[in-house]
Amino acid sequence: MIIKETPNKTGLSSIKITKSSILKVSFSKIIDDNNFGLPMPSDEKVNNAKKIQKIIKTLLIIRSKTGAELVTTNKSNNIGGCEHCDIQKWSWQNQKIKNYLKEISKNAIYIIRAGDSRIFGSIEHDVFFVYCIEYKPGDIYKH
Repeated sequence: MIIKETPNKTGLSSIKITKSSILKVSFSKIIDDNNFGLPMPSDEKVNNAKKIQKIIKTLLIIRSKTGAELVTTNKSNNIGGCEHCDIQKWSWQNQKIKNYLKEISKNAIYIIRAGDSRIFGSIEHDVFFVYCIEYKPGDIYKH
């Protein structure tokens, strides 16, 4: 799948998805940071079973959808809701994450809801690349 952003009359981007197949999930581009990437096994985030369960369920939902289905999922869904992340317009709590997202992604970045956590990533060639995870609301951006 290829996602391409193109300008339209209002100056906003529209997204074109050229191929529909079920997404794979990759952690190969996740930030190397225990607070926003994959935590150490001894980290307290791992011991919060409900939070981890919602994150895993969200990842399974991502794997069950095509790119077109994922990006059009209503953002109000508590698990699997999706919204486009405009890096320049959002109010960031963590500049390190903002800079990482600007540096790593050539495609549109999406935020997927996982209960009160958020999974940041983009879609490229039928793969949803996870860039970072906001385990606690407000740690990455102001909600």
